[in-house]
Amino acid sequence: MNTTYKVENIQSVSDIVYSNLRNMIFSQDLKNGDRLIESNIAEEMNVSRTPVREAIKKLEAEGLLEYKPRRGAIVKGISREDIIEIYSIRKAIEVLAVEYSVDNITSEELENLRELSNRSKKHAEAGETELFNKVLKEFNQLLIETSRKPRLIRLIDIHLDYLERFRLANRGQINRRKEAIEEHDEIIEAISKKDKEEARNAVINHLNNAQKAYLDVVLE
Repeated sequence: MNTTYKVENIQSVSDIVYSNLRNMIFSQDLKNGDRLIESNIAEEMNVSRTPVREAIKKLEAEGLLEYKPRRGAIVKGISREDIIEIYSIRKAIEVLAVEYSVDNITSEELENLRELSNRSKKHAEAGETELFNKVLKEFNQLLIETSRKPRLIRLIDIHLDYLERFRLANRGQINRRKEAIEEHDEIIEAISKKDKEEARNAVINHLNNAQKAYLDVVLE
């Protein structure tokens, strides 16, 4: 945390500290069980302790940190229960999103989804993990954006972000990557046919399989 922030508004400082800490959790620069010390963070970011305290409260509310007596704020790991809850929420909101996508997607966006799926295949076959994950993120983002529902998009983004930091633990599952690509193609096909029921089923199947893959890692 070497970046220096010079912002006058306390709320702006709090937002910056929050975003920076959140990104560090997602990138695993801050790992599960790491302790966040307000004074150290304030000194390293060249801010007062007040915005740091506010940022920590937001991260606690989001479930990324937990408060422990005599230890303070600790980076929280992702449990089996967390994964089940997150995927239950994702199923509910992403099924709704794909129904809107069937109605609102353009032919250009559909072609872009196909192109991203093809790129992900190439990266998976070449064992290019970083590029595969990058394209996967682009695919997911484009897919939800085709719903044209900003509030729904934001809800999905929150839960995708939360799972993003766990993706590192799931990278070794090569077979799961191939399955995920096939499932993406099934979603694309259903959307292209304007078949909402098939699209809903494809999304649910994809998320059920993704949940199982995450749980397999947690229970190892």
